[in-house]
Amino acid sequence: MHRDGYMNEGSWPGFEGMTVSLLLTHGGAEWWQEARRVWGVDAVAHFDAALAAADDAVPRFDALRPEFAAKHAETRSRPA
Repeated sequence: MHRDGYMNEGSWPGFEGMTVSLLLTHGGAEWWQEARRVWGVDAVAHFDAALAAADDAVPRFDALRPEFAAKHAETRSRPA
């Protein structure tokens, strides 16, 4: 969408950053393994490269929103 001009330049950095931040979480990484099979090849290549380049300075979504980390821990501790 960004490449084809459907997303304005002001929105793109936030969308890209939030997506990488989510994909760096445990659940995001699990989801990405399935989602990457249906996303466009160019988008998969872009986000795979962004994930490969991410270091510890890139915030994970659960660090930005601690309530999500707490909810994740709560749901993981429940019996299946």
